[in-house]
Amino acid sequence: MAEVSGLLSAHGVNIATMQLYRDRRGGLAVMVIESDQPIPPPLVEVLREHPGIVRCTYLDLAEGV
Repeated sequence: MAEVSGLLSAHGVNIATMQLYRDRRGGLAVMVIESDQPIPPPLVEVLREHPGIVRCTYLDLAEGV
């Protein structure tokens, strides 16, 4: 969570909401972030390649899904 929020902040992306879920203690977690501005495509790729992230899905609801 800290690394993701730090990366977003470093690129000027403000987090509007963030939700975290996990299946069990020590298990996999799901993070859902809503931002006030679009996330730059190069940053999306950085997140997708991060070793601690299993999958990264980006939805731009302003453009449609």
